[in-house]
Amino acid sequence: MRRFGLFIAIFLTSLAWLRAQDTSLDEIFLDDFVPQVKKDTSISEDTEVVTTSDTIRLSNFDRDTTITIEVERRQISDTVYVNIPGQDKPYVAITQVKTEPYIAESIPMITADDLADQNIDEIKVPGYDGNGEPYIVSPVFSVRDEFQVVDFASQLAYSISTKELRKHLNVIASKEMEGRETGSEGQKRAAGYIAKQFSEYELLPINRDSVLLDSTMYTAYNADSTAIDTTYKTRLIVDSVQYLQKITLIAEEWEKISLSINDTRYRYLKDYYSFPKSNRNRPSTKREEVVFLGYGIDDENYNDYAGVDVKDKIILIYQGEPQMRDGTSHITGTKKLSEWSLNWDKKLMTAKRRGVRTVLMIEKNIDFYVQRYEYYLKRPHLRFVGKDPARKFANSIYISQEVAKDIIGNKFEKVLKAKQSINDRGLPQNITLDCSITIKQKETDDALITENVVGLVEGEDPYLKNEIVVLMAHYDHLGMQNGEVYYGADDNGSGVSGLLEVAEAFSFAKRTGNGPRRSVLIMATTAEEQDQLGAEYFSEEPTISIPHTIAAMNMDMIGRVDEYHEGNPNYVYIIGADRLSTDLHRLNEEVNDTYTQLELDYRYNEANDPNRFYFKADHYHFAQRGIPSIFYFNGIHRDYHRITDTVDKINFKKVERISRLVFITAWRLANQNRKPVIDNLFEDDGE
Repeated sequence: MRRFGLFIAIFLTSLAWLRAQDTSLDEIFLDDFVPQVKKDTSISEDTEVVTTSDTIRLSNFDRDTTITIEVERRQISDTVYVNIPGQDKPYVAITQVKTEPYIAESIPMITADDLADQNIDEIKVPGYDGNGEPYIVSPVFSVRDEFQVVDFASQLAYSISTKELRKHLNVIASKEMEGRETGSEGQKRAAGYIAKQFSEYELLPINRDSVLLDSTMYTAYNADSTAIDTTYKTRLIVDSVQYLQKITLIAEEWEKISLSINDTRYRYLKDYYSFPKSNRNRPSTKREEVVFLGYGIDDENYNDYAGVDVKDKIILIYQGEPQMRDGTSHITGTKKLSEWSLNWDKKLMTAKRRGVRTVLMIEKNIDFYVQRYEYYLKRPHLRFVGKDPARKFANSIYISQEVAKDIIGNKFEKVLKAKQSINDRGLPQNITLDCSITIKQKETDDALITENVVGLVEGEDPYLKNEIVVLMAHYDHLGMQNGEVYYGADDNGSGVSGLLEVAEAFSFAKRTGNGPRRSVLIMATTAEEQDQLGAEYFSEEPTISIPHTIAAMNMDMIGRVDEYHEGNPNYVYIIGADRLSTDLHRLNEEVNDTYTQLELDYRYNEANDPNRFYFKADHYHFAQRGIPSIFYFNGIHRDYHRITDTVDKINFKKVERISRLVFITAWRLANQNRKPVIDNLFEDDGE
């Protein structure tokens, strides 16, 4: 990324002058500033001739094609890096620049199709950097259309590269990070790495008083070693720890949990399971009856609670909602399911309001769900100090059909007929079941410290700099279980790697005097795997003023391909962009159409999406405070939350393309005159 700094300096100088003339950034193009790529008459006539108006793609060249580079004299320098627009970072190093053209070594090219056929991810070219090392150039075969460098924003976005993304991810998703579980040493090592990058990018830290300034003298020399110019560069010196926003959490887990019915004791995680996060500490509950209460729904179109005394009682319910034989719901009147099926906690909150002691939910496939929720069932649940979300819910246990049969006893046929009648006619029924039941749910808790990593690129405009664009990606994952590391390369090492590259692009603009008008806050959040506690904490205890935040952008899992897009990595799910602001939605689409040409898939943006991804990621804690928010996501894949989510399976071209889309959209948000208008208020049903 840093290699393009020198050749862009001239462009930035000109840009600063144009800014002074109140020229729009979108009207500036690079063709007059980048070095020319021309034919040299001293070589063979059949050598390819390319001008800056063309885009150079690997797939455009035959295997034996050569190109040459001519560089005009820009300044005295030991090394100049020349960029060829359209390729993936093919920088050519030129030493001891002179006034006459420099002819680069002939570069044998290979087609993208050839590389793909051979499963080659990188090729070496006979150019060398300032240290004499050969360049590595990543081919573009995984992307349909090559990224176009047409203006300042796209030039900055072009610096986001697969090479740098891979470098970051090899650290973040390494074995040494031990899966980055919230509060673990591995998580803290990952936070340290991210904070170190923030320091190198000279982002402003949370504690402004901790910033030091270092001024270094640079001298340029003529060929005869006489000094011609002396300049001073000032940089921020920040201790990495200053980027850490510390959060104290309470870790809860079961100290003792048991379920006995008529003196038969059942096996935890075999016959039943229960989440610490949605249950309060109850050392013992004993009852001599259980009330079968249908589906446990309290709705104007169907009400299981009507006329039934359930105060301080244990109820047994089915999951889902009553449906006719053709699938029509008695609640919605259509074949679409209601919130009672899609939102698991709605029934538990209703039971709490109705005074229920404990809810027993019948689970048809308990083995599947125990495996699916293994992490949350076996590891401590985290919550804020003094805040217990379980207070909103009645205590609950999910039981197998076999356990349910033992509770129902000799009334089994009666309950089955009642359920069928409920489904056919939509008329609630309840049955009192005689059984001796004992439930023990005793929790233990401990405190732990975790950290968000937060840095700021301060805006240049004296008025607009008080408005903030927030960019985020969570860096925590599932840690280690049974001695095996859950690497979390896609979830969410991919998003964090993209975030770091986006941060560096903003940083470069800022350090060269061409930073964004508004401020941009870069945040790597912790505890996302624990109900997004890091993002929630920041939204409640912000280092900046939340009312001044104009948009929030979240990258979570952007490096893999899901089952709906097999063979086509050039897509990204967009979630939430239009939930509050159609301006944000239109801007993201416009940027994609102009620069990145990804397929924008809105499958999971539907209001009735059963996955409810909109409510389950970090951006939601900004959206629920009225801040237009957008979530970039590649969907669930077979390695999700498994030890097999590793770096070798990441499509870095995909991460690069999505990160560039995020950067340019954020750049536009930070520079346009008008902030996104909130014009599409979406009903909040996140509870």
